[in-house]
Amino acid sequence: MACGNGTKSGIMSGSVKNSVLSKCVIGELDVTDSILVNVTCKKLTGKGLVLYNVCEPEKELILKDGEVLTHVFMDGGKEKLELGCTTETNGGTEWDNKLDGNTKSYADVHKDNQAVDVTVAEKEKDEQHAAAALRVSMHVADAAPAEAPAEAAVAETATQE
Repeated sequence: MACGNGTKSGIMSGSVKNSVLSKCVIGELDVTDSILVNVTCKKLTGKGLVLYNVCEPEKELILKDGEVLTHVFMDGGKEKLELGCTTETNGGTEWDNKLDGNTKSYADVHKDNQAVDVTVAEKEKDEQHAAAALRVSMHVADAAPAEAPAEAAVAETATQE
């Protein structure tokens, strides 16, 4: 897969409508009106999504319209915390509140990350995404018929209608 340098997106199958993708490796994708940055997953479906730094090589993410999802690599990258909300959430008024489905508030995450070595966390995050990208490509290869291997559609930053 031609996605190892961290700057390209590789989408094996599916459709992208009115969306922006950067640094994504996704086995099967079906999104509309969405923004995806640094997302590595087996399958993703939804409309009006905002995903940042999501690393889920084994999961099929079927998300609700307007869902926002991010992974925060904490404790030097050893712990991956998932935070979610919707595009209707006002982060300014919800900063101190632990939202449904989240284990911490945004304020707690900010406080907990004050002592984190960002360089170490970034390196660990990159390593986890690289390993996840390999697993995603193996899932696709296992699912593809022998006579028609999966091809990756590669672009620096992709937008399609």
